[in-house]
Amino acid sequence: MTDLCSQAGANVNAMDLWQFTPLHEAASKSRIEVCSLLLSHGADPTLVNCHSKSALDSAPTRELQERLQCKWAVPCTASVASDQPA
Repeated sequence: MTDLCSQAGANVNAMDLWQFTPLHEAASKSRIEVCSLLLSHGADPTLVNCHSKSALDSAPTRELQERLQCKWAVPCTASVASDQPA
């Protein structure tokens, strides 16, 4: 179904009212195979929803988050303060 939608020109990064993407939904339901398919069609794993959560953050368990992070090769992010004055 996901593949057919993509072939028909569906936007894999489409957001709902709360800025959830199909990737957020797939990750939150532990659907790794759907996540892989969405990513292969250009889904952006860095998009965040209205709660500032990425699809990776939406995964229900830490174990799944780690599996997805390895599979997606998504780097861990951290806030880094600049040494240069603004």
